[in-house]
Amino acid sequence: MNLIDEIHRLERLDRLIRLRMTGSPDELAEKIGVSRRTAIRLVGILKKEVGCPIYFNKYKNSYCYEYPIKLIILKLVENMPDNE
Repeated sequence: MNLIDEIHRLERLDRLIRLRMTGSPDELAEKIGVSRRTAIRLVGILKKEVGCPIYFNKYKNSYCYEYPIKLIILKLVENMPDNE
């Protein structure tokens, strides 16, 4: 898996968490096109390495943020004028 693919998966995961639509770990894996183990690893990256306040809500059957956050993942923008 390359870095760009990993970033796209983290962005999709963040969106599903914000919408409270991840489903179970198995459902989440299917939604983002990875194995269950990888889905859990991606949640762990956001939770432990990035510090996102994530928990699993069993009533909504979804991972959720404890409070509203904005996750910003920096990307390289090419061909920008030098003065920007």
